[in-house]
Amino acid sequence: MGVLTALPIAFTCDTTVMPTSSLLTVTWSPCPKMHCEPCLPTVPSSCSVARAIGPPPEPVCEPYPIQLISYLRISMKRHTVSYLLASLLICSLLPQLHAQDTSPILTRPIMELYPRGPISGGLSRYGNMLVQTLEENNEKHIGFEQPSGGGHWLIRWFANHKIFSLSSLPVSDDLHLAIEVRSEKTTDVQMVVDWKADDRPLNKLVSRSDLLKLEAGQWQTVTLPIPAIDKAAKLRGLFVQMSKPGKYAIRSIHFVVPSKMQTQPISRDVFYRQNSVKLTGHTVANIPVVHLQIVMDEEDGKHVVVEKNIATNDNQFTYTLKADQLQPGKLYHVQWRTQAGDPNVIDQPVFAYHQFTGKQLPTASIDNGKLIADGKKLGFVGLNYTKFQLGYSNKTDFEKLTRHLVQLQDWGVNCVRLTLNMMMIQPQQGVYPEDPEYAQIIKAHNLDPRFIELLDYHVKLAGELGIYTIFDWHEYGTRPYRYFVGGQPEDKKKGKPGTALAWLAPDNRTPVSFDYSNKLHRTALLDCHTWLAKHFKANPNILGIEVPFNEPHDAFAAVETNLRKMIDETAKAVKLQDPDRLCFGMTSSYSHDNATPTSTWLIPDRIDGLGSHFYMANGPIDLRQDHKQRKHPWLCRIVDETFYLGTPAVLMPYATQLYPQYNGEDGDHGYKDFLPDIDEAIASRMMVENGMVTNWLAGQVGYLLWTMHETGDFKKFSQPVYEGLFKKYAPLFKAGPLDRSSSDVLFIQNPAAAKIANGHNYSCVPIAKLAIDLHLDPVHYMTDDQYITVGVARYAKGLEQVMEGSRDLSYKAIILDTRNCDQRVVKAVQKMKIPTLISDDISKVTNDELAMFLRDAGVAVDTQTPTSIHLGVGPEHVVLYNHSGEKVTANAYPRVNRESQFKLVTADGKPIFTGTSNQLQSDGVAVSIEPRTALILQIQ
Repeated sequence: MGVLTALPIAFTCDTTVMPTSSLLTVTWSPCPKMHCEPCLPTVPSSCSVARAIGPPPEPVCEPYPIQLISYLRISMKRHTVSYLLASLLICSLLPQLHAQDTSPILTRPIMELYPRGPISGGLSRYGNMLVQTLEENNEKHIGFEQPSGGGHWLIRWFANHKIFSLSSLPVSDDLHLAIEVRSEKTTDVQMVVDWKADDRPLNKLVSRSDLLKLEAGQWQTVTLPIPAIDKAAKLRGLFVQMSKPGKYAIRSIHFVVPSKMQTQPISRDVFYRQNSVKLTGHTVANIPVVHLQIVMDEEDGKHVVVEKNIATNDNQFTYTLKADQLQPGKLYHVQWRTQAGDPNVIDQPVFAYHQFTGKQLPTASIDNGKLIADGKKLGFVGLNYTKFQLGYSNKTDFEKLTRHLVQLQDWGVNCVRLTLNMMMIQPQQGVYPEDPEYAQIIKAHNLDPRFIELLDYHVKLAGELGIYTIFDWHEYGTRPYRYFVGGQPEDKKKGKPGTALAWLAPDNRTPVSFDYSNKLHRTALLDCHTWLAKHFKANPNILGIEVPFNEPHDAFAAVETNLRKMIDETAKAVKLQDPDRLCFGMTSSYSHDNATPTSTWLIPDRIDGLGSHFYMANGPIDLRQDHKQRKHPWLCRIVDETFYLGTPAVLMPYATQLYPQYNGEDGDHGYKDFLPDIDEAIASRMMVENGMVTNWLAGQVGYLLWTMHETGDFKKFSQPVYEGLFKKYAPLFKAGPLDRSSSDVLFIQNPAAAKIANGHNYSCVPIAKLAIDLHLDPVHYMTDDQYITVGVARYAKGLEQVMEGSRDLSYKAIILDTRNCDQRVVKAVQKMKIPTLISDDISKVTNDELAMFLRDAGVAVDTQTPTSIHLGVGPEHVVLYNHSGEKVTANAYPRVNRESQFKLVTADGKPIFTGTSNQLQSDGVAVSIEPRTALILQIQ
């Protein structure tokens, strides 16, 4: 320890105490109580340190540790006074003392504790001292206020279920802690860090900083040594205390070790805000070059982007990294070494955000009942993106969202259905995101005020990546304990009131279902629709908004006139703000009703299409005998019939649709009950593939898989199942839907010809079978009331009204099932000059009987392609789906209408047919198709 001697200093004193101003001789000497607590001097109030005269002589005491208590001996002619004075508190001496400090040690980080890091835990309360998360400039900080009475802040706790000790670090010797801290006001302050390890009390494992000169609002990195902690000790918490009262913030916490080089910290999210960053650092003396390597994270591919030596200049080095050097959606590591191959590396993670170009998707519109974009028929395939409903409300994550969207783009997804909770748009009645109170309310419920920023970012980024967004109101603010809007489910178990945003509930303890007949509920929904439409007005990246809300199924919505009113009023709210915004209707019975006019052929006028929810395992197929032994018995349908006829039958009533329809939810839901004896991944693949292919074969414009991102089955099946199927079917959907606008064959039937159960029309199952077996797709289907409305002409003749079949119907053949059929339809059909097959039970008509009738009527029938193949021809593809449980090897005879020669090419580019349409009809094409798998051939 060095000694400072004979420092001249001027004191100005009251003459009653010190009659004259005199030069004093001040001598510093080592304190006899090393490392004791700083002590305040007893100085007469009439005396003050005026100014330091001249620089102190060398040597000055070494820079660390500086919590040195020294004796200040002041010699005067008439007075000799000795004060015990803390060197940290002598403000006028401080500049001279710090001017003589040697440079601080250089360090490299080995593990991040905040804001990210691999260690479980987080921020918490300690006593009455609350640590808060601050949000500034898109960064999260730890904010706390140090009271004048002292007290430690628990700024980081570590989870008990996951042991964390120093021995788990990659380096455990010579450890230090680096903390970026900021003060609200300029101050000189000391930081004290205390570790809670095992069951030791506080104040036993303490590190103290030098006296810090914190400038108001400026970040400063404090480096402290780790105290003598047993390397195997279980660390439970990290506490901080500041020596002066005030408001402070912490931006980052790292474990570091001494190094020959040190870099300027960079934010992992730096490319969210800018498109380039200057990387800088410095070294100890005599290091002429440093080695830079920028490499993709191992989980993303470990691709090296940059590897070069960079010369130092006056121990400084710099390199400018541009965003366009990196692949968007990937994590990279900026790695610095003193030389290539050095194991001692400074690793700085940087995430590659997409750099926006202003690209937007073409606006979607409806033309003659078709979904059109950029002058072409639009088809889409994608999934439900649930993170805004289940996660982002609590904590926004721009990196995670970017990763997800980039991944979906790679899979070929071109549309997502984004599920929302109304409370994140209207957290209090009449309060919306643009209102000043919005952020306060959101923060008060421990939710993230950047939610709307992330929502806007999603729409913008998804559009740039070629992905449309459909909005869905999935939750409504009726559940006081709902975690994702500020509630705690355990509070209900403890009998405590709920804390969630749930002002549509009757009180803070009683959850209820959304009820459109309740004026408060109805007004809230209409207002949310209004805000959403206004906020995204004319944004082409939005494909549409679903109305009224997700899966209406209560008693009020079950009344068809009520449902029509709900759909009409919500669509009106949207279109008043954005007249050209497409609205897609949700139908009753959890949106899988296919037996009522409003849900099929007579949709409300204000909507532009339907987004029904048909799960393949919950179709109009009878239950198996074992269904009562299963967890979800309603999903235990007969397996073979479900793969064969489930979706084709449930979509048959939409065959004459004059509007675009997509399946907004489907997938592998219930695979454990539906396919209990099959490997889970195989079951998932078969169910999802069946949904994708049969929806396309039925003429649906889109298919959206229901899954919850990052959880459960998504984590289990995303790579082995979903990725492969999206890549397989994306080109098919994007080429456009199968055209069902015209057909040679019309089936007419009363939907109650057989039972109606679970909201499903079971009567049309045998019709779907005949159409698949004879490869008649497309066929048209009408209920008897639909036929009366669109197919029967009623006019006056004399004093009577006359009915006859409409001259506008141009079918080659009609098949009429007379069970429960309106007799007016029977009479009208009989008067038409179109060949008609009338049956008292369509389920009794055989393939051969129907084939003979249709051939006689001039309709093309295919009895050569096996009935196990469901066949369809789209704008650019031939699809052959083997719905059976056995491999099929045979010739198929699809009808491809081309004027010249063409090829049928497999996904791997292999032509398996070359010729004309007539040759294909006569010779067929040899195919081999695995069970419950589709072969997709491109027409070239």
